[in-house]
Amino acid sequence: MLSKLKEKKRAWKRALFGSFAATSVMFTFCACYGMPKEYINLDEISGTVVDAETGSPVAGVQVQSRGLIDAITDSTGYFVDSTDRTVDSWQPIDFAVRDIDGAENGIYEDLDTSVLAADLLSPLHLQVKPKHDDR
Repeated sequence: MLSKLKEKKRAWKRALFGSFAATSVMFTFCACYGMPKEYINLDEISGTVVDAETGSPVAGVQVQSRGLIDAITDSTGYFVDSTDRTVDSWQPIDFAVRDIDGAENGIYEDLDTSVLAADLLSPLHLQVKPKHDDR
């Protein structure tokens, strides 16, 4: 009976030590080489641009991202542009939002923002602030 308990204790210690050893190898690998990358294929990028104060859609605003899209919002504030790029899902993608028809629907401040590539799989929701005379 006593030898069976000792054998179970030894097996339990081996299992515990083995799991710690495997975990330490995994952490060492990640520390030396980084996490493995996960790539996603972007077919199109879409979203809406709205006024940050009123929530109303903003038409005639240019949404750009270097090498990915160059789109202009329609009357509902919606933009869409097709792209065929494969990117790292954790890569930040920079977007520039510019009001290119200022006199038509008001003048909005330029917006520069970064979004993780994985977030581009769902539609973006960008908010622009109107320029005020008192600023």
